[in-house]
Amino acid sequence: MKKFKILLAISYFLPVFHSFSQIPLGGKESFHLKIEEEVRFCYYNYDIPIGSTNNSASEIITANGPLIELAFNKLTVGASFLGNYAEPGTLFNKIDFDLGYEYELNNNFNIHPFAGCELNFNGAGISTGIKLNKKFYLFDYTSLGLFIGCRYSYIDDIGRNYSTIISHGYLSASLGAFVMLYDFKRPKIRKDW
Repeated sequence: MKKFKILLAISYFLPVFHSFSQIPLGGKESFHLKIEEEVRFCYYNYDIPIGSTNNSASEIITANGPLIELAFNKLTVGASFLGNYAEPGTLFNKIDFDLGYEYELNNNFNIHPFAGCELNFNGAGISTGIKLNKKFYLFDYTSLGLFIGCRYSYIDDIGRNYSTIISHGYLSASLGAFVMLYDFKRPKIRKDW
């Protein structure tokens, strides 16, 4: 019952906060700094060399960590630092650097395709993916948001339960939340009417 009351309060106050949204009609975001917390579910398909034959296995590994993103005129540069739940002794075992571009669907939703590289303990490789972002504008120059995404990373990786098993690329799905500080350009005011 307590969770229901909290959700009811949030659903009541979000429109009130949203009424303070300060990007005017026709205004365009020019710059933002986004700090995200990401949870990623990685699907690995491994080749297992046993004797002269190759067998295969698969598993899903969950990772999480912070992501920092800068954007200027919708062009984004981001870096994420992920640690696996399966290996609690390590701080970060995946680092991603991404370049992307945000396409506005409306005032609150955007699609964000990106490409970049991943570094981990076993090497480096390329990755590409797409995210859907939902923003909740709160006050001048501040918003909160949620995102979901998917990514394909083409990189050799070692299975956590094995020592010589290699995965050549893997798929991952992610979800998370962010805080965004932004600046925007106001629309030009026509003075000839």
